[in-house]
Amino acid sequence: MDMRRIDLRRVLLIMVLTALASFAAAAPAGAAGWTTPLPLPETWRDLSVGFDATGAGTFGHTEYISVVPPFATRIGVSVRQPDGSFVEQFGQGSSSGYVPTRISIAVAPNGAAAGCIVARTTDGVTSQERRLATYRPAGSSTWETPTQIVAASKRSERVGECEPVIAPTGLAGVLALKTEDNPAEQPDNEDDALMLATHPPGGSWSAPQQLNPSANNAQWGKIGIDDAGNITVVYQHRYDESPVLYSVRSVTRTASNGVLGSPAKLTLESGGAHAGAPRLAVNAAGVATAAFQVLAQLNATTRPGPTSAWDAPTAIFTGATASSSNPEAVGVSSGGMSHVIYWRQGPGGSGNNVAGMVRHPVGGVWTPHQAVSPSNMSFVREAGFAFLGQEAFSVFTGALGGGGGNPGIGIFEAARWQSFSSSPEMGLDLATPGPITRLEQVVADNNSSIVAFHAPGNADVLRPSPMATAYDGGAPVVVSSSVPAAANVGQATQLGVSFADAWSSIASVTWDFGDGTAAGSGATVIHSWAAPGSYTVVATGRDAQGNQASRSFTVVVAAPAAPPAATGGTGGVPGGGGTVRDTTAPRLTSVRLTKRVFVAGKGTSIRFTSSEGGTARVVITRKTSGRKVGKRCRPLTRANRKRKRCTYAKVLTRIRRAVKAGPVRIAFSGRVAGRRLAPGRYRASIVVTDLAGNASKPALLAFTVKRR
Repeated sequence: MDMRRIDLRRVLLIMVLTALASFAAAAPAGAAGWTTPLPLPETWRDLSVGFDATGAGTFGHTEYISVVPPFATRIGVSVRQPDGSFVEQFGQGSSSGYVPTRISIAVAPNGAAAGCIVARTTDGVTSQERRLATYRPAGSSTWETPTQIVAASKRSERVGECEPVIAPTGLAGVLALKTEDNPAEQPDNEDDALMLATHPPGGSWSAPQQLNPSANNAQWGKIGIDDAGNITVVYQHRYDESPVLYSVRSVTRTASNGVLGSPAKLTLESGGAHAGAPRLAVNAAGVATAAFQVLAQLNATTRPGPTSAWDAPTAIFTGATASSSNPEAVGVSSGGMSHVIYWRQGPGGSGNNVAGMVRHPVGGVWTPHQAVSPSNMSFVREAGFAFLGQEAFSVFTGALGGGGGNPGIGIFEAARWQSFSSSPEMGLDLATPGPITRLEQVVADNNSSIVAFHAPGNADVLRPSPMATAYDGGAPVVVSSSVPAAANVGQATQLGVSFADAWSSIASVTWDFGDGTAAGSGATVIHSWAAPGSYTVVATGRDAQGNQASRSFTVVVAAPAAPPAATGGTGGVPGGGGTVRDTTAPRLTSVRLTKRVFVAGKGTSIRFTSSEGGTARVVITRKTSGRKVGKRCRPLTRANRKRKRCTYAKVLTRIRRAVKAGPVRIAFSGRVAGRRLAPGRYRASIVVTDLAGNASKPALLAFTVKRR
């Protein structure tokens, strides 16, 4: 017998078993898959989202109230509730000649958070911007009054950095760009500086420190932070004025002493070397990766720890393998494996243009470049990385074909690189190829899911509302329940539970009544037990991806004081065990307003009596002039302004409240998004939906808002 052949078989068997074990360890618990897009509030734009350790999301957003002079905007920070609704914690509108255009958010595992605000002049002439920072302590819902980090400065036509980071310790940092006019500075007559401010827990924002020497411009700043609070920044540094040449530098602020170290040169600053467009990622242990262009080709480097030196850059492409190449996003897993997604042009014709990925294992070298998109990809618009364990997920948008004024066919794809695999999976379409998609952010929600926030369209302001598409591995949660602790033998008992899932719809709710009878289904059921005893009732909710969660309840069933009049029967009647689906809708009575005419800000209250508990939804509308399009009345736009006039009910706000059976009171202040309603007539529509999903008939109330 050939012992070498036996040894070879053993080696192959061990390799297969090791790969299977790695796959089992890497796969998230339960089912997981990409969801259909989930709409977010329709007035929100420019999302920035962070999650704490429990998976609670904090959403920074902008609302464009007027996009023609005089410009008017509003920024806000809202926290998502388990039932999917949002509660705003912070808001700021236009004032003093400035409009806030964006707020970026970073959230620590303990819920502490930092935000950086860009505010722009409204006159459209001076083109100045301010940058301000705010902070939310752990365990609080109150944000500090914003502190100015960069005073009014020239609006940059390159990259307007204003990015926050925060460590689990609560130490936060903000990187902000400052741009000023300088006629002596060629070729753009301006100076650019990167400013770093920090905020310790329990403290306040420090005076900003300039990262680059005053004689040299700095742009394209990217910031990262590790769990110890060490802050790393990479940026594009102008080292020569004639000709204008850039390098890439890195600087680290050490958390233990708060000292900003000397800049490290990641690329050459001589011999005509030219580099730029850096990307940065830092993991919890301080392992970092940076990617950038050097002479139009992608280079990448890694750093083993916060106090370590950067490795010499590796050229991922050369002139022989690409006409040009550039990084789109980078990421580092918790285990220290570095990833880059890139866009490569050529070599040769546009048919070789692709998006692809490379990876750097701990202690290893960069892998060969591998495509994850179809060929003939004319550009990558945005890309981002997030991780589930050691699995890397990259989401990217761009277009296939195009050119000569043709935008091409937009694609929105996600590519996964599993830790045990030597190559990434090809990109999976998250939407049908067609219009261009704008990617806002890709982030892990700390609850077994990866979330991509995006919006259709290529416009910066006048684009549709944002949506969330998730690789959903998180289980549903119980929002409310109504299960009595005690019942009698043969008593028809109503049991109810409401499940919600962050990113998917609830597909089913099933019940195990603990008595061996057939399982029940539905959010609300009626069941009776045939014998006394203590029963463990289990409700299980499953989302559309197959992720599930269960909640157990104890019901003690007592024997009746006297024998029941009837001993036969099944299906939820005395004398036998059974289940009946709840199909009765709630009834609303005594519906009224405490004030039908009131001043906005002083408000009124909506009162009614509901026959069942559930969720009440109040919709406030006002008749608004529109234009007839087909058989419907649509909002006035430039395209339909010449059509026939009409009126429609414009939805101003929606109020959602959990209610119990009996009298209900819902307060309404007369404010919408922090602004008072204008004087005029309005209508409120009230609907209550019970735990089984049965909805009441709408109750309508008219009211009038008057002047002071």
